[in-house]
Amino acid sequence: MEQKQKNYLTPADIAELLGIAMPTAYQLIHVESCPKIRLGRKILIPREPFNQWIEQSAAAGINLFA
Repeated sequence: MEQKQKNYLTPADIAELLGIAMPTAYQLIHVESCPKIRLGRKILIPREPFNQWIEQSAAAGINLFA
């Protein structure tokens, strides 16, 4: 059975995807330039814009936690 990818990720998804701890995932998500949607207290991260943001930051050598 084919598994469909979600269009939006949660902070837990980000932590699992990147192999980082939850506090680190939240720190990354709270970087102002990180693409995210807030629904009340819930944070959703659009998958494709997030992937592009990570790739562009890595290619440019940007330290996201600086």
